[in-house]
Amino acid sequence: MTAGTKLSYAAGRVSLWFSGVHSHYDLPLKRQAGNYNLVLFDGKQIGNLGLDCQWGNNHYYFLGEAGLGKYKWIGKFARDSGQSG
Repeated sequence: MTAGTKLSYAAGRVSLWFSGVHSHYDLPLKRQAGNYNLVLFDGKQIGNLGLDCQWGNNHYYFLGEAGLGKYKWIGKFARDSGQSG
């Protein structure tokens, strides 16, 4: 069974998005420990949450995102001058 949602909000030059998903499986997934699968899940359920944001004016745009999976936050933020070439 899998359930998820995405909510968004925009006002003026600010936009926010929130997303979430949760999956539950009948049989557990068991993995062997190894360097190649440290970020893969095991067990019967997994869930993720995400938040994206954006703000901009005529010359600058600020973008950001963060995600929560397996009880760890991962974030990334960027700035774009909006000028090409």
